[in-house]
Amino acid sequence: MPQVMPASSNTYVPVALAKDKLVVDFARDPKRFKVAQYTQVVPVEKDTGYYIYLDPDEAGRILNSDARDFVWYDGADARRSHAGNQEFEFRPYRTQRYIFEFTIGWKAARQASWEIVARHAAAKAQQAMTLRTQLAANVLLDSTQYAADHVINATSGFGAWSSSTQTNMYILKTLTAAAEKILDDTLGMVTKDDLVLVMGSGLAKKIAAAPELTEMIKYQAGFDFLRGASERTNVSYGVPESLYGFKVVVDETRKVTSKKGGTRAVAPVWPDNQAVLLARPGGMEGAANVINFAACCLFMYEEMTVEQKDDPDNRRISGRVVEDYDVRLVAPAAAVLITNIT
Repeated sequence: MPQVMPASSNTYVPVALAKDKLVVDFARDPKRFKVAQYTQVVPVEKDTGYYIYLDPDEAGRILNSDARDFVWYDGADARRSHAGNQEFEFRPYRTQRYIFEFTIGWKAARQASWEIVARHAAAKAQQAMTLRTQLAANVLLDSTQYAADHVINATSGFGAWSSSTQTNMYILKTLTAAAEKILDDTLGMVTKDDLVLVMGSGLAKKIAAAPELTEMIKYQAGFDFLRGASERTNVSYGVPESLYGFKVVVDETRKVTSKKGGTRAVAPVWPDNQAVLLARPGGMEGAANVINFAACCLFMYEEMTVEQKDDPDNRRISGRVVEDYDVRLVAPAAAVLITNIT
C-alpha cells in the first residue's frame, strides 16, 4: 500500500462496517412461505400410520325426493338395512426425514463480523421450507392423485385464461365448474369460503392482463373509492387476492437448480400453466383424530428442529435443520387440478 496523506477516509481499516454490521442477505422467514396457506400440518406421534377416509356419499344419499325410503308407519317393524352403513378406508402415510446441514470452522466463526452461524441456520431453514413447497407442489400437481373429473383442461373445456374477457368469462366459468365438482363430491360440506386458488407468479403475470381481470379490478377499485373503504383490493402480480369469492394464493417460491460453482439457474416451484382449487379451512395446524376437510396435509413427525454442535476435537461448529414428514392429498374430493390454462 503506497504512502498517503492522512484523510477522513483512510485512517482506519474497513471491516464490514465494524460495529454497525450491515448484512445483505436474502434468507426468508419460514413463516412467510405461502405453502402454509394452502396445506395443513397434522402433528403425528409415529412416522408410519394410517388416516381414515370416510365415504361421504352415504351421508347425503336420498334416492327419492318423497322420502319413501325413510317412512316408518305406526305399528310396523322399524326399518333395518345394513346397506346404510358408511364405507371407510384406512389410507397410509409414511414420513421421511430430511437434513439441511452446514459446517463452519472455529476461526471463521470467531473472526466473522456478522452472526455467521445464525445466518447459516436461517438459510437452511429457508432451504427446508423451499423443499416443503416443492413436495407439496409435487403432490398437488400430480394428475394421478385425482379422479378424472377433478382434472379440468381449461383451454379445451372453456378457453385460455389469458384471452378471457368480460363476455366469454373463461376464468369465472372454469372456477365455477371446479367449485361445483368439489361441492358435489363433498355434498356441500366444503363451501366456497373454504376454497383457495393456488398458482405460481408466472401464471399470475400471464393472466393479469386478461380483460376479464382488468375490468373486474377496475370496477372493484371504483366501488372501494365510492364506498370510502380504508382497505383497497390487494393485488398480487396483477391478480386480486380474492377472485370471485375464492381466496387467491400466488406462491412465488424459487429454487436454485444449479450446482455450486456452476452457471446459476433459478426456477419457480409452481409452473406457469397449472393451478389448483382446493379446500383449506381452519388454521395452519390440524389435529390427527378429528374430521378434516383440508385437501392437502403434511403429516409432521418432526418440524423445523434446529441443532448446533460445538466440536472441540476438530475445532468446528456443525449445524443442521431437520424435518420429518409426509405430504398427502388426503381429500382429493376437495381439490381440482386445472391444467393447460394459457
